[in-house]
Amino acid sequence: MLSSSDYSMLVRFRQPADAEDRRDPRFLRLLEEHFICVHSYDPAFANHLHSSSVPLDYIVTPKGEDALEEYEQFCQDRAEQRRQQAHDHAQARIDKRKQFRHDWIVGLVGAAVGAVITLVIEQLVKIFV
Repeated sequence: MLSSSDYSMLVRFRQPADAEDRRDPRFLRLLEEHFICVHSYDPAFANHLHSSSVPLDYIVTPKGEDALEEYEQFCQDRAEQRRQQAHDHAQARIDKRKQFRHDWIVGLVGAAVGAVITLVIEQLVKIFV
């Protein structure tokens, strides 16, 4: 799996691009692991042997493209998980508020019904006693 810094470097090579710093360890690692390869050589050195040619620009290999897609999918999955967690958290807060309101209504209605029943019983006791 690519790191975010490797991804940012590798994504630049989706289109042929010159390596700004060929001594950068990230660039060298991407080159060694065959995530990028030489796209073209400097025409000024075209008359020399291929081994002495100077690379002009680099491009992502199929392996590098797979690594980019894997990293992008990972980021999308992580973003979806965060959205789902935020949604679940918001829904939990809404449910908690609804439950709190329901508990108050049940308490008030219960108290009112209890008071009415108590008054009715007191009146019945006065009538029959």
